[in-house]
Amino acid sequence: MKVLFIYPNAQGYSRIPLGLCLVMTMLEENGHEVDLFDTTFWMHSGNTEDEEKAAVGLVKPTDTTHFFKKHSKKEIDDLLRNKINDFSPDLVAFSILEDNYEYSDRLMKLIKSIDDIPILIGGTTPTVGPAVVIEHPLVDWVMRGESEQAFSEFCDLYEKGESVESVNGLVYKKEDGSVVMNPIPKFLDLNKIPFPNYSHWAEGHLIKPYDGKLYRSGYIEMSRGCMFICSYCVNVTYQDIMKDSGKFFRGKTVDRMVEEAKYLRDKFDLEMFFFCDDNFLSIPMNKLREFAKKWSDEIGLPFWINTTVESLGKEEKIKILKSSGCAGIGLGIETGSEKLRREVLHKFMSNDKIIKTVHLLNDYNYRSTANILMGFPGEGVQDVYKTIDFVKKLNVPSYNLAFVSPYYATPVHALAKSLGYIEVWKNKPGWNGMAKKIGYGRRSGPPIKIETMTEEEMLHFYTHFVEYVRGEIPLPVGWQEYDEEKDRGEKLGVMKEYEKVGHLPFKLQRGIRKQI
Repeated sequence: MKVLFIYPNAQGYSRIPLGLCLVMTMLEENGHEVDLFDTTFWMHSGNTEDEEKAAVGLVKPTDTTHFFKKHSKKEIDDLLRNKINDFSPDLVAFSILEDNYEYSDRLMKLIKSIDDIPILIGGTTPTVGPAVVIEHPLVDWVMRGESEQAFSEFCDLYEKGESVESVNGLVYKKEDGSVVMNPIPKFLDLNKIPFPNYSHWAEGHLIKPYDGKLYRSGYIEMSRGCMFICSYCVNVTYQDIMKDSGKFFRGKTVDRMVEEAKYLRDKFDLEMFFFCDDNFLSIPMNKLREFAKKWSDEIGLPFWINTTVESLGKEEKIKILKSSGCAGIGLGIETGSEKLRREVLHKFMSNDKIIKTVHLLNDYNYRSTANILMGFPGEGVQDVYKTIDFVKKLNVPSYNLAFVSPYYATPVHALAKSLGYIEVWKNKPGWNGMAKKIGYGRRSGPPIKIETMTEEEMLHFYTHFVEYVRGEIPLPVGWQEYDEEKDRGEKLGVMKEYEKVGHLPFKLQRGIRKQI
């Protein structure tokens, strides 16, 4: 069976999406023929993510423009038409995030105009909103959950002309219009899935800037799942809807992970690795010790991880991680307002504890990055001042600032929708309930229109954040006592409304389920 995968990347993000890569790899290993249509390097003249961050001083400028060749919409349409005519797929599969849903819609229309090829979509958005997405008039099937094995089973049956209706994770419509949602697949043993095959992905995907230089970088995972309940993240929703799929947080053995890293290092001539784990340091201490020694002895390449300050814990863990060759850590900091962090984000660590832990990282010369979010319901100018002051005290080598995006079926989406802070699609099959605006940076602007800060204020802080942190733009005198926005936020009833849609962990999950 021939399957054409579409990666409708309209943002210029050059990372290989590991989940999609693994689905393609397993399908190919099971005897099916796969091909990839990837728009990453055609939509823009450069990497918009890195270019925008460099423009406001968040990252060091690095030239990656030679990997990008901007095409017009007509040129991309022609390329897709030629791909379909040359490859003659039996099935077209999309990997969907809300970021690329609108562009995916356009490409689906083109595909159906060429030939009535069946379309299956999977990914984050179909997993958390299958009842919505299956109503899209051009979508034949939806696959939800971790689908490496399930998708292969689907293709095996489809190729034989047998019914696919029993495949776990499949969502489809019957002839009478009723929707069938099969159970989400059980979680796979991560030690038994194949090594990812990067061969279908353009060379630019393997080249990533780090500290102003370009490295051949591979993408790998030690574990899957995150047990935190952050309100802006889809993982809290996954915890709920996948509760019958097995242990939510699970990982590979160190030996299996090292074997995989060796293979990828040698086959693709890699110089660095990026771990795609939601929270790498969720692994226990004894496993971290084993990992540190074996990675240092057998791999010997620098790597980057993402984690939380809560997961860093004691100095011993930081020391062990350093001995393994860890070059950088992305930290979920989000805000300097403890009230906002606690009551809206559902993160409960104090500023003092965060500062103490991050300063330990600084002592060990980690190139840590503080990931900051702005534009939460109830967040005011004073909260941003607190964040700026907080980042100053952290004294991290770099920071990453983005606007909060109201992804479907997250608590933040439920809150913003309830307060009227976002406009959602209505009476549009395949879209209903989703936010009309999703984005992170200055080009898109803040997708949530909160009443406690104007869009102009948020754009100002985004553009000049680095200047504030460096002290080039001073904070106003007496800002610590300036609480007008905080009071206004409370008067607007943000916190009260949040309790209605699911403020507490158990309420939170019930509130989310109403959207799904």
